[in-house]
Amino acid sequence: EDYLPAAPVLGILLLAQLFKVISAPTGYVMTMTGNERITSWVIGGAAVLNVILNVLLVPKYGLMGAGIATCISALCWNALLVLKVRRLFGVLLIPFLPERQR
Repeated sequence: EDYLPAAPVLGILLLAQLFKVISAPTGYVMTMTGNERITSWVIGGAAVLNVILNVLLVPKYGLMGAGIATCISALCWNALLVLKVRRLFGVLLIPFLPERQR
């Protein structure tokens, strides 16, 4: 019962984690192909975004604001890496999504 108020926040973090798991190979692909600088900028930018969103959301929404900030920054980080891999290598590493016909 003590942890019940955290359930909605865990649900939000679960959504971010699911997208992170689906798009996880993108970070490895970027670093293994010599694009670690781009990857570090994307991850660093997501960390800065996370701090900014926490400063804005936590005072008003508390723990839920922290969860939302973390979810947004994780989604941005992973979506940017998916787009970068797609643009650089023409590969979409998200399973279950069909490739476009060329």
